Amino acid sequence: MKHAALFALLVVALASDPTSVDHIRNKFYDLEDKLWRNVTNPEWSSGSLGGDVELTKAFVKFDEQIEALPRPPRPPFDTWLWLKFVEKSQIIEGYYKNFVEFARRQAVPGSVPAPVREWLDLAEGVLMDPKASVAQSVRKIHDLLEHGDLFRSMMQEEHPDLCELQLSPHQLIYDMYNTISLTEIKGYAMMQFSWMLLRIYGKGNFTQEASLTRQRYGERTSRTAAAARAALAIARRDLYRCDPPEHKIGETYEEVTRLLQGYIENEVDMNKDNTCREDCAHYTLAEHHTCFKDQFCAKQTACNGRIIDCKYIDSDMWVCRAGKNSNRRYEWIEYENGRT
Repeated sequence: MKHAALFALLVVALASDPTSVDHIRNKFYDLEDKLWRNVTNPEWSSGSLGGDVELTKAFVKFDEQIEALPRPPRPPFDTWLWLKFVEKSQIIEGYYKNFVEFARRQAVPGSVPAPVREWLDLAEGVLMDPKASVAQSVRKIHDLLEHGDLFRSMMQEEHPDLCELQLSPHQLIYDMYNTISLTEIKGYAMMQFSWMLLRIYGKGNFTQEASLTRQRYGERTSRTAAAARAALAIARRDLYRCDPPEHKIGETYEEVTRLLQGYIENEVDMNKDNTCREDCAHYTLAEHHTCFKDQFCAKQTACNGRIIDCKYIDSDMWVCRAGKNSNRRYEWIEYENGRT
């Protein structure tokens, strides 16, 4: 197992920013090395409780660390690739649930261990079930990641449900990576448990098989992490809110009124000298100064901000001012030249 342990360290070194799931994987590598040393020690295997029971106690403790991890929301995809991943992950999750329940029963102090045949059925099902083994499901997930490029395919699809989840594409890929990695860890842990168990029951040596399982798992996790990092590097971090079925002012939106408006003003009210001798070029940025002789300016609400983009249209006009409750200033304007 020395070669596999070295390979695992190289895989870990490839991860520039390990996640909590990555840390769990590294902890399992350490546990796995310790357990294999025990399993290959005849004195340990023939202890008072038996190697099989000691094995389950170690895995029950490891499961507690898995259960302590925060669970990312499962992405709401309906693409073929993702649905195939869900299908295979459900097989692994089903096996893992039964595996943990079985291990907990054996680890209870004073309990009578299950018959050997039940232990062997569990191990052989994980490794060798011709229809739906864990080993087969792990390989299928790897094929989806390797040939389907699951992360990039996600970014190429439209996902209207993301606004409801309040997730950006970047966060979604990150959650996908953790979901996939956690599923693979569970599958890998059960496979190593099964090799150890078969070794304890004298069904073979299985150190080579276990070493190859670890090597291939390390290669898969390295490629998965690389694919996820490549997708994260180009994924958007934009976050969108869903449109409500019906918009209501003050609840789902606010109106900004009278921020930018057309505004009629006499030149005499736009300078401090109360003169009318300049043209619009002089008033590129102006303001309301006074109300000369309470003329038109006295009949409308003065602009308290800046007056910009001055345009001369006509000297005489008829103005229909809007009502007090309107967000507009004028209903219509008719110029002397007939334009309205």
